[in-house]
Amino acid sequence: MAGKFEIAIPGIGLRLNLTAFIVSVAVYVSLSIYLYQPYLDGFDQWRGIFIPATNMAAVGIYVLSLRWMASWAGAFLAGLLYGFGPFMLGLGLFHPAVVVPAAVLPWLFMPAAYWPKRTKLSIIVRAILAIVPMAVLGLFFMVAAKHSFYPVPIDQRLNVAGWQNWVSPLLVSGEQFPVLNFYHAVIGPMIFGLLIFFRIHRWGTIILLAAGILLGILPTIGMISP
Repeated sequence: MAGKFEIAIPGIGLRLNLTAFIVSVAVYVSLSIYLYQPYLDGFDQWRGIFIPATNMAAVGIYVLSLRWMASWAGAFLAGLLYGFGPFMLGLGLFHPAVVVPAAVLPWLFMPAAYWPKRTKLSIIVRAILAIVPMAVLGLFFMVAAKHSFYPVPIDQRLNVAGWQNWVSPLLVSGEQFPVLNFYHAVIGPMIFGLLIFFRIHRWGTIILLAAGILLGILPTIGMISP
């Protein structure tokens, strides 16, 4: 215990401000109740998973982000965007069960993120631990497919049309001026963040990002939805 309201684990570089953590979790839970309460009557047993899963995802990203962020406010915003942003809501368009691996994924990345990087052996261990979340994600879809359950259609994948739909309002809109909306606000920070990753040589993160995009473009592998 580094202070009355802070937990510090120097060996893995984690410093968790308990006050900020409790406040963040309270905001996440309150927001989920506010957003989903009007629709609870129409929720079946599957859609009931959505509320705890979004909170679990938000808290997971909050703690994971502290590995690279000194500001709890930045970690809070990262959790907010992941747990309640278009990515998680978009998954709900398929089957509510698909939000479960998305919620667990940040927690599975924590061993790799917080594993000490002191020797060559520890770097190898971190690389192996970074593969584990992807393996668990693939296993989830493989087991589901074995029982003829497809949370996400296996023919869904990234394509040129999808990228055009995302970027085209910036280029061609049919209107006199390009049409911008809330989701395009992230383009600038995203490019800026990628440039920072290259500048500080975060090659592991860049490789994971590139691998994720590549697997999303490739055809279905082993009944796993891209």
